[in-house]
Amino acid sequence: MEKRKLGKSKTTGKAASANKAKAELSVIVYVRSAKYVPDWIAVRERITDNIFTADISEAELAKLEADEQITSISINQRLNSLE
Repeated sequence: MEKRKLGKSKTTGKAASANKAKAELSVIVYVRSAKYVPDWIAVRERITDNIFTADISEAELAKLEADEQITSISINQRLNSLE
């Protein structure tokens, strides 16, 4: 069977906003105070007392950026795999 490459599709309007709010981002979060975690985030894995990973929606990213205890946020991206 032959592999086909699919192009990206773009959704606009209300559907795009709803999809953006539901899209999950895998993030690494760095915090000022040891063991601090915003109460609305579910920690996926704790790396150190000041670093943890979590899955958040794109809509929650702005909320996380506004938190004064957060010093840095890294968004993980999937690497292109070799075929």
